[in-house]
Amino acid sequence: MSLSEKNFVLERPWRVPCFPQAVCMTSPRSFFSAGAAAAVVAWGVSGVAGLGQKTAPAEPQAVAVVPAFRTGPLLIRLQDLQPRLDTEPLSLGAALEQGAVAIVAVGNGRERLRLVLTHTGGEGLLVRIDAGLCFSSGANRVVNIYPENVVLAPASCVELNLATLAPCSSNRLGEEAYQLANADLPTLASLAPLLEFAQAHREISLPALQTAALALTENLPLSAVAKFTSATGEFKSRFDTDAFRVDPIDLIAALSVIRQLGIDEERIAMTIDPQLKIESMIHPLSRAAAMCYYGIGEAAEWDFWKTELLSGASATKHYALFGIARYFPDVALEMLPRWAREIRTPMVFRVSALQALADTQRPEAVPILLELKQELAMDAELGPAAAGAALYLEQRIKATQPSRSVIAFRGGGSDFGAVIWFR
Repeated sequence: MSLSEKNFVLERPWRVPCFPQAVCMTSPRSFFSAGAAAAVVAWGVSGVAGLGQKTAPAEPQAVAVVPAFRTGPLLIRLQDLQPRLDTEPLSLGAALEQGAVAIVAVGNGRERLRLVLTHTGGEGLLVRIDAGLCFSSGANRVVNIYPENVVLAPASCVELNLATLAPCSSNRLGEEAYQLANADLPTLASLAPLLEFAQAHREISLPALQTAALALTENLPLSAVAKFTSATGEFKSRFDTDAFRVDPIDLIAALSVIRQLGIDEERIAMTIDPQLKIESMIHPLSRAAAMCYYGIGEAAEWDFWKTELLSGASATKHYALFGIARYFPDVALEMLPRWAREIRTPMVFRVSALQALADTQRPEAVPILLELKQELAMDAELGPAAAGAALYLEQRIKATQPSRSVIAFRGGGSDFGAVIWFR
């Protein structure tokens, strides 16, 4: 059998475009891996004719083995199935210009873009997807955050999920097809430090990076990006920014990133509104990050709440009652009923005191609220507030109690029975 007869046929019709590793290699008798094929070729080159003859072993000779597959007139070497990784990767833009790859991109207009790259060439290819690469769909623009190097085998495709951010709040959300686009140079320049920082700190959440990006490109106010309701009753932005609203923990993380970038925080509109400070201190998930960002130590936390209550912003003073209830419940159980009963206290503080009692999450607050409900029943605002707070707290306490399973045993035809309770 000649060497050419020992080569195997590379059948390419099925599954090859998206599953290059699933190439089917067949011989007249059995299936072999690429390694087995190479071994057979080496065996054939080293001299099949000498088998079975009793001759002295020949001196070792260097044999250059180039495993190959025959595909009609085309001979493909194994090393051609993979790209040369020692070469400089080709940028995605250059690969598209040269026709080496085709792409299909579908994104949601904010943090996600699914990119499928198809390579139809006969040689492997290494493609570079840079950070800051811009994709567009109509008026929508998204920017890639993290760089990627993609290895493409011949006649193959690779699917990637890219993390992106929107450089402007006017993006509309929804699955749409995107194409590679040229980024606006001033916008890309303003985002460059953020993208570089994000690559070194991948623990930062995508909502936080998105918020930081909008602070740098559009300098939006807090009311445009915060999920909580503005205490000042500001009018909504002329743009619909609801898709870019985030929780306090992401707002604090975004401002922390801007601070680490060395940008003057006084120029960032989100830092002007004092509501963010007290909102992030009240929220349990953002409290630790807020204490770090604002430099509030554990020993100074009580002073913070006291100062906010007595001399804070007029629109958010009463918020301090909720912070005291959550993090100083023993003080709140003694203090808040007095604030609710004091007729000289402004109504907003009295109602907030009743509602904050439920935030203590203490069972002993329930009888206090029921007592206040009776005392303040004649007041059209305070009575319902006390009743609602008591009901809310009772439901929360009941929901946190472990459930008990009941198994009943009953004898046939008799009144004997047993009930076992399990916690």
